[in-house]
Amino acid sequence: ERAMNHLLTLFDDDLYKTINYPSQDFFYNINNCLQPIWENIIKNYEPYVSNIWFPGTIAFITFFVVCLFFTVKDLMHDTSTKIQIDYFPTLKEILEVAVPQTIYYSLLLALSWIDYYFILKIQLELPKKAPTLLQFFTEVTLSLILGDFLIYWSHRTMHKVPYLKNNIHSVHHKFTSCFSWAGGWVHPLEDVIVVLCQVIPPVFIIRSHPFSFWVFASLWVVCLVEEHSGHDVWWSPFNWIPYAGGGASPHDIHHYKTTYNFSFIFCIWDKLFGTYKEVSFENINPYQPPFNTDFRPKEEKGKIYKLQKNLKNR
Repeated sequence: ERAMNHLLTLFDDDLYKTINYPSQDFFYNINNCLQPIWENIIKNYEPYVSNIWFPGTIAFITFFVVCLFFTVKDLMHDTSTKIQIDYFPTLKEILEVAVPQTIYYSLLLALSWIDYYFILKIQLELPKKAPTLLQFFTEVTLSLILGDFLIYWSHRTMHKVPYLKNNIHSVHHKFTSCFSWAGGWVHPLEDVIVVLCQVIPPVFIIRSHPFSFWVFASLWVVCLVEEHSGHDVWWSPFNWIPYAGGGASPHDIHHYKTTYNFSFIFCIWDKLFGTYKEVSFENINPYQPPFNTDFRPKEEKGKIYKLQKNLKNR
């Protein structure tokens, strides 16, 4: 009887009154935590961020910074993350593609701001309210998924149509051993197609909040560079999205086995549509890196196989 009475006291109403449950205000504040950040952006930077070309500025800065990160890894010959362990680009090879891209994108960036201030002067009317946290994550996630779906099919089309494959996409496939700056080495027409795949989902389908779009644009470029980096870094989608994650490890294979692994961020599309090649140390680039012109000697393939196997076991 004493034990029963003691048990009943545990369910006394006064006990529940002492427990601090999260209030509705708590959840409201969490969901609207981006509002102070957005208000600060509007207050201090609206003349700049309302430029219709501002997302391009974000994309360029992100591209340049992430490429530099991987360039340092390459020049230091960091084998801890290298996929094709036998090859690191030389400074000369890096500069040959980095300098033209930097000049090209810098000119586009300069023209976009000249247009904003002196020619068309198109200024976006930014909303006063920030996206809720739920809205933000939903818009960014859907933009990544839909954009990647478009990239998958546009990429497969590039390989399927002979003219596109031999005259447009072939510029990008000059490299069979990827490094960061090789990701942006594309024909101008393909560059436009990639940008359209990036812009159509958030702007025309989802109609994302500008803040969501800016974050998405930055993440998209990070993934673009990582995919072609030649390094299997811990933050690659391949390493933290089970089954569906893409990135450098699967896409590196595509550059020397061109009928596989077309996906960008999510390799789920390759798995669904039958174009996936498993990541394995047994995959060996048959070409003499970094280009697609000369094949390796057979004895060299055996040495690389042992190198990759030992690295995998380690």
